[in-house]
Amino acid sequence: MMLAQQQTMNSENAKGATKAQIRKALMSALTGGAKFVGKKQKKKKTVTFGFSRTDHAVFECAGEYNVAVVASRAPGAYVTLNYTTEDATAKSGNRYKAMCGELQFTPFQTEAWISIPIIDNDVFEEDEMFKVVISNLVIQEGNAMASRTSTFSTSKSNADIKTLHMELNEDSSVCEITILNDDMPGTLEFFTDEVYTEPGKQLNLSISRTHGAAGEIICKYRTEEDTAKPEEHFKPVAGEFKLAQGATNYTIPVDIVQIAGDRPDRMFRIIVEAVSPGVKFNPTSNGGATSSICDVVIQGNIQQPFATRCLRACFDKQKFAENCSEYAGQFSSALCCNGSLVDQQTAGCGDWFFHGLSMFWKVLFAFVPPPGFAGGWLCFWCALMMIGLVTAFVGDMAGLLGCCIGIPDDITAITLVALGTSLPDTFASKVAAQQNPTADDSIGNVTGSNFVNVFLGLGLPWSIGSLYWLSTGRNEDWDTHKYGGETYAKLFNTINGGKGGFMVPAGSLAFSVIIFTTCALLCIFLLIVRRCLYGGELGGKLATTRRDSFIMVSLWFVYIILSILKSLEVI
Repeated sequence: MMLAQQQTMNSENAKGATKAQIRKALMSALTGGAKFVGKKQKKKKTVTFGFSRTDHAVFECAGEYNVAVVASRAPGAYVTLNYTTEDATAKSGNRYKAMCGELQFTPFQTEAWISIPIIDNDVFEEDEMFKVVISNLVIQEGNAMASRTSTFSTSKSNADIKTLHMELNEDSSVCEITILNDDMPGTLEFFTDEVYTEPGKQLNLSISRTHGAAGEIICKYRTEEDTAKPEEHFKPVAGEFKLAQGATNYTIPVDIVQIAGDRPDRMFRIIVEAVSPGVKFNPTSNGGATSSICDVVIQGNIQQPFATRCLRACFDKQKFAENCSEYAGQFSSALCCNGSLVDQQTAGCGDWFFHGLSMFWKVLFAFVPPPGFAGGWLCFWCALMMIGLVTAFVGDMAGLLGCCIGIPDDITAITLVALGTSLPDTFASKVAAQQNPTADDSIGNVTGSNFVNVFLGLGLPWSIGSLYWLSTGRNEDWDTHKYGGETYAKLFNTINGGKGGFMVPAGSLAFSVIIFTTCALLCIFLLIVRRCLYGGELGGKLATTRRDSFIMVSLWFVYIILSILKSLEVI
C-alpha cells in the first residue's frame, strides 16, 4: 500500500515536468546522481551532524580531552544529540572515565564539545583505544519535540518557507580515541660492553635503567659460555631481578673460579632479557634492541703482545661479523632489482629500466660502510665524500651542458645543478614518508641535504680557491677574467690596495635569495597550516594533497622564472 502511494505521488509530481527535465532526471539517476522528485516539490536543505574528526590520539597525562561535534551549517532550530563512550581495547575506569549525556545546538551554533576525563597512572600500558558515539538526534521547536526524520520550518518576512532536514552523518557518528602511554619503563644496558676480571674474585656487574623509570619491571638474566666453561672457570647464574618504581640500577654477582698454572684469556657472557612489556634495550649496545650483553674476559697470565691487547680493547668480534654481513647485504641489494631477490621476481619493465639506469650509482654507494663500523663516523665521512663526488659531477656536467646550449652559469645553477643534486633527496624523502609514522625524517632529509649541498658545495671550493689565491696572488688570469663584458683588472683594480683578491661577483644573487626566502617562508607557512587543519605536514585527503603539492611546485616555478628574468635583465 505504501509503495502504491509513493508511486502515485511521484507520478503526480512529474506531471508538470517537461520531457527534458524527465530525461535529465533519468540520466542523473542512472549515473548515481540525485533523483527527480518533481517540479513542484521543494528541495530539502539537509543539515548533517557528526564528529569533526573520527580518529584522535591523546597522551594519558592530558587529564581531559575534548572532541568536537559539528553541524554542516547553522541548524536554525534547537537540536539535541545523545553521546556515550564505549570500551574497545581501552577500558573505562582504567584508562578513561565513562561519559554519557546530551549535547545541545542553538539555532546559530555549528559546533559543540564533548569533554572526556583521561586517567593517568604510573604503569606502562600499550596504546589503547575507546569510542565515542553520538545518536538520537532530536529537533526542538518551542516546547514540542520532533523525531529524527522530522523537518523544521521557519518563516521570513517575505513568507518564503524553507524546509530544513536534520540527520546524523553515519560516516562520522563514531570517533575513536587512542590513549598514548607516556610512562616509560626505561632503557636497560650494562655500563660497559666488556669487562676484565681475574680468577678467584667475585664480579659485580651493574646494569642501568635510563630514559624513564616508571613502574616495576622484571628482567631475566643468565650466563652463556664461550671459551670460558661453567664450573671450570666461572659459576653459572640465572634468574630474575626486579626494579621497583624509580629504581635505576641492579647489580648481578658472578663468582670467578680460581685457576692455577699458566692460562690464556677466557671469555663468557652475561645476558639480560626483558620480561615486562615496554622495557627497551639500547640498540647500539652489545645485544641490540632485544637484550643487553656484557662480555666478561677472565685474564690469563700469558703475556700477549701490546698490539693484540690494544686490538682486543677496541675490537668486538661479534659486532664486526654482524656489520660485515650488513656490508655484504648492501651489494646484493644494489645488484637486485627492487632491492632483493624476492622483490625482483615481481619487478616490472619500468623497475628494470630504472634499475639498469641507476646500477652504476647503486654499486658505487654500496661501498659506503654501514654505520656499525667505528661508531658511525666511517659511514659519515664516506657518505660525505660520495655526496661531494656526485655534486662535483653534476655541477661539471650541468656547466658543460649550459655552455653548449648557451645558458648562463647562474641559470644553470638554479635549474640543472639544483635538480641534479636535489632529486635524489626528493625520492629519499618520499621513501622516508612512506616508511615512517611522522614527517620528521622527510623534512630533516631535505633540509639536511640542502645544508650539505650549500656548505660543501660552496665552503669546500671556496676554501680551496682561497688557499690557491694565497699561494699565487694576482696574476694575468685574474686580470683578464671578464665579468659583464669588462675585465677584473678594469673593474676591481683598486681592490685590496691593487693586489686584487679571490672573489666571485654576486650578480643577481641578492634578488634570487630574496625570492627564494619569500617562497621558503610561504612553504613553511603552508606546512604549519596543514598541521593545524589536518594534524600533520604530509598526507591527508587526496584533494588537499594535490592542491598543496601544486602550490609548492608553483612556488618553485615562480622562483625559477623570476630569477631567470632578473639574470637576463628583463626585470
